Amino acid sequence: MMIRDKKSGRIVRKATDEEVLQAVDDGYQTTREIAERFDVTQSVARNYLLDLLNQGKLDRRSVGTTYVYRVIK
Repeated sequence: MMIRDKKSGRIVRKATDEEVLQAVDDGYQTTREIAERFDVTQSVARNYLLDLLNQGKLDRRSVGTTYVYRVIK
């Protein structure tokens, strides 16, 4: 996941799969929580989480009108 500086729009660094999986491993996490933790938009976080889901690294559940993600162990 590319992390950009909000003011300049420049890519500051890339979050690794391991960093994101560790963040989700804290328990069920929403897209918003991941976006806030890595200071990216919800759209960027959602796309990254969906990629990890498609790789079989995450599980997703529907809770009301949102999805929550957790690491598959």
